[in-house]
Amino acid sequence: MGRGVSDADWSNPEDTGAVIQFFFKAENHGKLGQGGKPTKAALNECAAYLAKNQEVKKGGPKTAGAIGTRWRKIKSIFEAILAVKQKKFVGASGWNYDDETGFGVTESNIDEWNDFVRTHTIFKPFATKGWEFFDEVQEILPATTSVTVLGMVMGYGALDMYVYR
Repeated sequence: MGRGVSDADWSNPEDTGAVIQFFFKAENHGKLGQGGKPTKAALNECAAYLAKNQEVKKGGPKTAGAIGTRWRKIKSIFEAILAVKQKKFVGASGWNYDDETGFGVTESNIDEWNDFVRTHTIFKPFATKGWEFFDEVQEILPATTSVTVLGMVMGYGALDMYVYR
């Protein structure tokens, strides 16, 4: 489907924040199923919550399907950053991440950064600033498992591989 007025648009960080806030509320924590996946009912409740509390400034309304897609993206970003923080992201050797400065990219390492994000595009927005939603999402999602899991993270047009425990 092409981008049209009926498409949900997530370019405003407040919209992503509103989804996170919905699941952050104590009464909604239990609405995430196994692996942090929201139930269909929870997605519908979140859509109703956004319709009531968030003005659509661009694109169409945030439907349950659009929210489900966005939640998967939120979860992917969280898991990728967590893996880097825990030094378990395959391919991120030599990179550190902190909540304030992100990956701390400077003039001296910009070429290495550009090489890194060419294949790990999910990290591109975090060159010099951390992800504002990390702490909230960490409280929402169940603790990661103690066994090693190999996963695929959908980046901004590319697949990134990571290992986390």
